[in-house]
Amino acid sequence: MIRKIILTTILLSIVISEEIWNKKIPPSNYLKKFLILNEKENNKSLSYISYSLILIGGLIVSNKN
Repeated sequence: MIRKIILTTILLSIVISEEIWNKKIPPSNYLKKFLILNEKENNKSLSYISYSLILIGGLIVSNKN
């Protein structure tokens, strides 16, 4: 009798866990806003870094001559 209860409990826990983990979780509004802001800031910082590296490279080349 105890074995049947244990087996039933194990089988039910497997089925319930599958139902829980296979559900889609909608993204939160906070994460959407955070992602959009970070993406905009990242694009600006990458452009600033690339322009500054070009400028520094030009200064190094001009100082060697």
